[in-house]
Amino acid sequence: MTALLTASCLASAAATPGDAPVAPVDSLPAAWQLDTRYFQTTPSDDRWWDTFNDPVLTALIRRAVENNYDVLAAQKRIEAARQTWRAAKGGYYPTLGVSAGWSRDRTPETATGPHGQSETMSYFSLGLTMNWEIDVFGRVAAQAKADKASWQASVADYDATLVSLCSNLAKCTVRAPISGYITLNEISAGNYVNGEAAPQKLATIYDNSLFDARFSIEDDRYRSLIGDGGGTSEAVYRDMPLIFSTPMPHAYTADLYYISPAVDSSTGSLLLSGTVRNIDNELKDGMYVKVSLPCGIEPHAVLVKDAALSTDQLGKYLYVVNDSDKVVYTPVTVGELYHDSLRVIEKGIRPGDRYVTLALLTVRNGMKVRPVVRQ
Repeated sequence: MTALLTASCLASAAATPGDAPVAPVDSLPAAWQLDTRYFQTTPSDDRWWDTFNDPVLTALIRRAVENNYDVLAAQKRIEAARQTWRAAKGGYYPTLGVSAGWSRDRTPETATGPHGQSETMSYFSLGLTMNWEIDVFGRVAAQAKADKASWQASVADYDATLVSLCSNLAKCTVRAPISGYITLNEISAGNYVNGEAAPQKLATIYDNSLFDARFSIEDDRYRSLIGDGGGTSEAVYRDMPLIFSTPMPHAYTADLYYISPAVDSSTGSLLLSGTVRNIDNELKDGMYVKVSLPCGIEPHAVLVKDAALSTDQLGKYLYVVNDSDKVVYTPVTVGELYHDSLRVIEKGIRPGDRYVTLALLTVRNGMKVRPVVRQ
């Protein structure tokens, strides 16, 4: 309410006659200022690959720069352009020329008379010339500038070659975001890989440090399992022992979490997941494990051998032996399986009742037997 009243007062004050309108203040700067931290630098100064902290990538780039023919050709073009620029700058200075000569002349005998002798003479010459062209119209300066621009262009071409080489090499370097155990390579060295149309699988890496153990329970057991404090964010049970078909060198436990948001309508079950830490990489993906969940404590539970139960159209039943040693067909309501061989009987028999465990196919309801009690 206070904010609404304040806004009303401000609106009334702005509409009062006689008040001059106030022009908005422009806070924009007169000119944009660039931060030098974001300037682009040349590849020789910007060793961006060092940010990966990958010695293998650094060694590959160093090897490629030292041995790539495109880079070597770009270096030679820089040297050739530099020498051309230096020659063009020589037009600013005088040109000196030095020349030297030697000749020898022999005069025959007939040239000096009938009784003359031949003569031999040697001639030496030495010359020095100097030329200096005054750059009146700027031809020499323009040529020097053009050759300097060509040299700078060759330097830029060398940098571009380095950028292309390093970026292509970095793109061809595959780094896994996880550590673990890798499968055999599906692509060998030298094979052409085209990943534009669809990603190309190179190998598979398994992070075996942590596993998920997933299993299902009946929906009516879920409430008794989690109690009042369960859910997806905290462990339902911690350090639950796991049982493998083949004994492992180490004992394994799991922290169980409820992850299924709904009941599977086809099975009437809920999916749970438990995290298991892999010790010495003994566990492998796809292994089967048994989890015993304490859904509650029943101090007076009645247990029978699961193999003694039979099934008909009415459900589960037992052959119970009464006090007269006669077999009685007894329907029962079963519960959880205990230790893989015993079944909880919720309804149908009482503690102390005797039931048939052997030769189930030969006994009939009402048959008199001679029972042998086994503990």
